[in-house]
Amino acid sequence: MFQALDGLPDQVLGLEAVGAIGDRDFEDVLAPAVEDRLSRNDKIRLLFVFGPDFEGYQGDASWDDALDVARSSDFDRLAVVTDVGWVRPMVRSVGWLVPADIEIFTVEEQAAALAWITA
Repeated sequence: MFQALDGLPDQVLGLEAVGAIGDRDFEDVLAPAVEDRLSRNDKIRLLFVFGPDFEGYQGDASWDDALDVARSSDFDRLAVVTDVGWVRPMVRSVGWLVPADIEIFTVEEQAAALAWITA
């Protein structure tokens, strides 16, 4: 599931992946949260944290589901925080599809990711 990260500016949507992520997480959490932020901001920024409690995707859920949301020109930055080995190359391989600045950080660099996404 996705858990909201609190204490961020309104134009920044922060989510942490905990446990297994399924289609419902994209449909019921990510997409409505993006729409909510866009109702108040011209552009928004996304911060995804895939920490030690992330167990992967289940069912048909995939990074493509996240990209369906992130392909919009309504985004100007995307930060991914992870130590999960396969997430980094996946972000790099599909990053050109996202019309936003993208940075990848380690879990140890989460403070730097927060500073970058809110700058």
